[in-house]
Amino acid sequence: RRIVSHGLARVTGLHEAVLQTGHVRRGSYLRAGETLELASGLVEIRCYTGEQIIAHGPCKLSFTASAQGATHARVFLESGRLTARVPEQAVGFTVETPSASVVDLGTEFGVLVRENNTEVHVISGKVRAKSVVAKSATELVAGEAFQFQSDSAVPQRIELAKAEFARELP
Repeated sequence: RRIVSHGLARVTGLHEAVLQTGHVRRGSYLRAGETLELASGLVEIRCYTGEQIIAHGPCKLSFTASAQGATHARVFLESGRLTARVPEQAVGFTVETPSASVVDLGTEFGVLVRENNTEVHVISGKVRAKSVVAKSATELVAGEAFQFQSDSAVPQRIELAKAEFARELP
Protein backbone atom coordinates (compact mmCIF):
# COMPACT_ATOMS: atom_id res chain seq x y z
CA ARG A 1 0.00 0.00 0.00
CA ARG A 2 1.45 3.39 -0.89
CA ILE A 3 1.35 6.30 1.51
CA VAL A 4 -0.44 9.35 0.17
CA SER A 5 0.84 12.53 1.77
CA HIS A 6 -1.76 14.85 0.24
CA GLY A 7 -4.77 13.59 2.18
CA LEU A 8 -7.19 10.74 2.78
CA ALA A 9 -9.54 11.56 -0.07
CA ARG A 10 -10.02 13.75 -3.10
CA VAL A 11 -13.01 15.67 -4.45
CA THR A 12 -13.90 14.05 -7.78
CA GLY A 13 -17.06 15.96 -8.63
CA LEU A 14 -19.38 18.81 -7.67
CA HIS A 15 -23.00 19.55 -8.53
CA GLU A 16 -24.40 22.95 -7.51
CA ALA A 17 -22.25 22.71 -4.37
CA VAL A 18 -22.28 25.67 -1.97
CA LEU A 19 -20.03 25.41 1.06
CA GLN A 20 -20.87 26.89 4.44
CA THR A 21 -17.20 27.78 4.93
CA GLY A 22 -14.07 27.41 2.84
CA HIS A 23 -13.75 26.33 -0.76
CA VAL A 24 -13.31 23.02 -2.58
CA ARG A 25 -13.01 22.27 -6.24
CA ARG A 26 -12.63 19.13 -8.28
CA GLY A 27 -9.22 17.70 -7.38
CA SER A 28 -9.09 19.21 -3.86
CA TYR A 29 -7.58 16.94 -1.21
CA LEU A 30 -9.38 16.26 2.06
CA ARG A 31 -7.00 15.68 4.96
CA ALA A 32 -7.49 13.97 8.32
CA GLY A 33 -9.33 16.28 10.69
CA GLU A 34 -10.52 18.58 7.91
CA THR A 35 -14.26 19.39 8.00
CA LEU A 36 -16.43 19.74 4.92
CA GLU A 37 -19.53 21.81 5.66
CA LEU A 38 -21.84 21.76 2.66
CA ALA A 39 -24.78 24.22 2.64
CA SER A 40 -26.39 22.76 -0.49
CA GLY A 41 -25.70 20.67 -3.56
CA LEU A 42 -23.64 17.51 -3.91
CA VAL A 43 -19.93 16.76 -3.51
CA GLU A 44 -18.46 13.48 -4.75
CA ILE A 45 -15.40 12.28 -2.83
CA ARG A 46 -13.12 9.32 -3.56
CA CYS A 47 -11.02 7.90 -0.73
CA TYR A 48 -7.61 6.45 -1.58
CA THR A 49 -8.75 2.92 -0.74
CA GLY A 50 -11.56 3.22 -3.32
CA GLU A 51 -14.61 4.29 -1.33
CA GLN A 52 -16.90 6.69 -3.19
CA ILE A 53 -18.89 9.10 -1.04
CA ILE A 54 -21.54 11.56 -2.15
CA ALA A 55 -22.24 14.23 0.46
CA HIS A 56 -25.68 15.86 0.18
CA GLY A 57 -26.04 19.46 1.37
CA PRO A 58 -26.75 20.52 3.97
CA CYS A 59 -24.26 18.30 5.79
CA LYS A 60 -21.15 18.44 7.93
CA LEU A 61 -18.53 15.69 7.78
CA SER A 62 -14.87 15.11 8.50
CA PHE A 63 -12.29 12.43 7.77
CA THR A 64 -9.95 10.64 10.14
CA ALA A 65 -7.37 7.96 9.47
CA SER A 66 -8.32 4.55 10.81
CA ALA A 67 -6.08 2.26 12.81
CA GLN A 68 -5.68 0.24 9.57
CA GLY A 69 -3.32 2.81 8.12
CA ALA A 70 -2.73 6.39 7.19
CA THR A 71 -4.49 6.06 3.84
CA HIS A 72 -7.63 4.32 5.14
CA ALA A 73 -10.36 6.86 5.91
CA ARG A 74 -13.13 6.92 8.47
CA VAL A 75 -15.89 9.48 8.09
CA PHE A 76 -17.59 11.31 10.93
CA LEU A 77 -20.98 12.56 9.69
CA GLU A 78 -22.06 15.17 12.23
CA SER A 79 -25.23 16.12 10.39
CA GLY A 80 -26.90 15.60 7.03
CA ARG A 81 -26.80 12.83 4.47
CA LEU A 82 -24.25 10.81 2.53
CA THR A 83 -24.18 7.84 0.20
CA ALA A 84 -21.22 5.44 0.25
CA ARG A 85 -20.22 2.85 -2.34
CA VAL A 86 -17.48 0.62 -0.99
CA PRO A 87 -15.40 -1.77 -3.12
CA GLU A 88 -14.20 -5.14 -1.85
CA GLN A 89 -10.68 -3.91 -1.01
CA ALA A 90 -12.13 -1.28 1.37
CA VAL A 91 -14.46 -3.53 3.39
CA GLY A 92 -14.45 -2.24 6.95
CA PHE A 93 -14.89 1.39 5.92
CA THR A 94 -16.69 3.14 8.79
CA VAL A 95 -19.13 6.04 9.04
CA GLU A 96 -19.55 7.33 12.58
CA THR A 97 -22.29 9.72 13.69
CA PRO A 98 -23.21 11.28 17.05
CA SER A 99 -25.69 8.42 17.65
CA ALA A 100 -24.35 5.39 15.73
CA SER A 101 -21.50 3.63 13.98
CA VAL A 102 -21.85 1.92 10.57
CA VAL A 103 -19.23 -0.57 9.35
CA ASP A 104 -19.30 -1.61 5.71
CA LEU A 105 -19.23 -5.31 4.84
CA GLY A 106 -19.09 -4.79 1.04
CA THR A 107 -21.95 -2.57 0.01
CA GLU A 108 -23.65 0.61 -1.06
CA PHE A 109 -25.55 2.42 1.66
CA GLY A 110 -26.94 5.77 2.76
CA VAL A 111 -26.70 7.47 6.15
CA LEU A 112 -28.88 10.34 7.36
CA VAL A 113 -28.21 12.20 10.62
CA ARG A 114 -30.99 14.32 12.10
CA GLU A 115 -31.01 15.58 15.68
CA ASN A 116 -30.24 12.52 17.88
CA ASN A 117 -31.13 9.96 15.21
CA THR A 118 -29.16 8.13 12.54
CA GLU A 119 -30.90 6.34 9.69
CA VAL A 120 -29.02 3.63 7.78
CA HIS A 121 -30.41 2.54 4.38
CA VAL A 122 -28.72 -0.45 2.69
CA ILE A 123 -28.99 -0.27 -1.09
CA SER A 124 -26.86 -3.35 -1.82
CA GLY A 125 -24.66 -5.72 0.18
CA LYS A 126 -24.64 -5.43 3.97
CA VAL A 127 -23.44 -3.34 6.89
CA ARG A 128 -23.06 -3.77 10.63
CA ALA A 129 -24.49 -0.85 12.63
CA LYS A 130 -25.08 0.01 16.27
CA SER A 131 -26.15 2.93 18.40
CA VAL A 132 -23.56 4.53 20.67
CA VAL A 133 -25.24 2.93 23.72
CA ALA A 134 -25.66 -0.60 22.28
CA LYS A 135 -23.33 -3.42 23.26
CA SER A 136 -23.87 -5.37 20.04
CA ALA A 137 -24.36 -4.44 16.41
CA THR A 138 -27.22 -5.20 14.03
CA GLU A 139 -26.42 -6.59 10.60
CA LEU A 140 -28.48 -4.97 7.85
CA VAL A 141 -28.76 -6.38 4.34
CA ALA A 142 -29.83 -4.95 0.98
CA GLY A 143 -33.34 -3.50 1.12
CA GLU A 144 -33.31 -2.89 4.88
CA ALA A 145 -33.27 0.38 6.78
CA PHE A 146 -33.08 1.08 10.50
CA GLN A 147 -33.10 4.15 12.72
CA PHE A 148 -30.62 4.34 15.60
CA GLN A 149 -31.18 6.75 18.49
CA SER A 150 -28.43 7.98 20.80
CA ASP A 151 -30.48 7.10 23.89
CA SER A 152 -31.66 3.61 22.85
CA ALA A 153 -29.77 0.36 22.32
CA VAL A 154 -32.60 -1.06 20.18
CA PRO A 155 -32.80 0.08 16.53
CA GLN A 156 -36.17 0.62 14.86
CA ARG A 157 -36.92 -0.80 11.42
CA ILE A 158 -37.99 1.92 8.97
CA GLU A 159 -38.92 2.02 5.30
CA LEU A 160 -36.03 1.98 2.85
CA ALA A 161 -35.76 5.38 1.14
CA LYS A 162 -33.30 4.54 -1.65
CA ALA A 163 -34.45 7.50 -3.78
CA GLU A 164 -33.33 9.92 -1.03
CA PHE A 165 -29.66 9.05 -1.61
CA ALA A 166 -27.82 10.21 -4.74
CA ARG A 167 -25.83 7.33 -6.20
CA GLU A 168 -24.09 9.46 -8.82
CA LEU A 169 -23.86 13.11 -9.73
CA PRO A 170 -26.39 14.44 -12.25
